[in-house]
Amino acid sequence: LEAVRFHAISARALEPPHAIPADVTFVASTKFVKPRVISTEDGFSTKTTLVFLLGGELAGSDSPPKRYAVIQATLEARYTMKSGAPKFADDELNDYALCYCPFHVWGYWREFVQSSLARLDLPQFTIPLFLIHQAPQMVVQDKPEQ
Repeated sequence: LEAVRFHAISARALEPPHAIPADVTFVASTKFVKPRVISTEDGFSTKTTLVFLLGGELAGSDSPPKRYAVIQATLEARYTMKSGAPKFADDELNDYALCYCPFHVWGYWREFVQSSLARLDLPQFTIPLFLIHQAPQMVVQDKPEQ
């Protein structure tokens, strides 16, 4: 891993903090778009968009959870191959990117979500550590509806 960088960021509160009911039970989730792999002369880079959704439910309510915030970022992870390293097939690089691109950018993502929630004056959530075996269940084809 040579570098990690943000390409695009967005943090939106969909309700002002004072409009959120005190008795709401918050639900939060993170998903990511399947990483794209781009070959370079000396390695490859991957790009993925991660999306954090904050919603809430009122006890006893039959209505679906209300969305209170959407935070997203597109991150790139650049990798350099050692000289003499074997060439990998595209499907091998795609499999690697699916699990390791989110793993390598996760710390940056966690900090971005926490600082964004604080700046939006919304409840704090600690994004759990990324577990590589969970990657396939976290993938969405496109960015989730906002």
